Amino acid sequence: MDKLSQVVKAFTVQSGAQIVGIASAEVMNQFALDNQKPEQNLPGAKTVISFGIRILDSIFKTPNIRISRFSYMYLHDQLDKIAWKVATHLEEIGYDSIPIPSLGPVELMERGGISGDISHRHAAVQAGLGRIGLSHHFLHPVFGP
Repeated sequence: MDKLSQVVKAFTVQSGAQIVGIASAEVMNQFALDNQKPEQNLPGAKTVISFGIRILDSIFKTPNIRISRFSYMYLHDQLDKIAWKVATHLEEIGYDSIPIPSLGPVELMERGGISGDISHRHAAVQAGLGRIGLSHHFLHPVFGP
């Protein structure tokens, strides 16, 4: 791993991420859906930084749907704040960077599904953080789905 990758990973963890990996934008451009290619979000993109934070296990135990929903809103808010902080830092040191929101916006696809500007789960796999399970969810070896 080169020095810049080490610095970016360390800064991302310092910003609140618990896992972080770096994927090749070139590889993702080859396999991503047409509307989810890094090149379409930032022409000339070379890498995609993928990171995450653990969902609290207790969220799945609460019978109170309001608490569960708020917890997910909080989780996505934290992810977006980390993304903004990392992108800002990268621009400050001379690299173009854009934060892709963790939850939206999404687009309804012709096949009846929804699609974001990038597939975060596929980026995480390409970054070496885990795999996609039979449920089509991202699976981390420690944190799970």
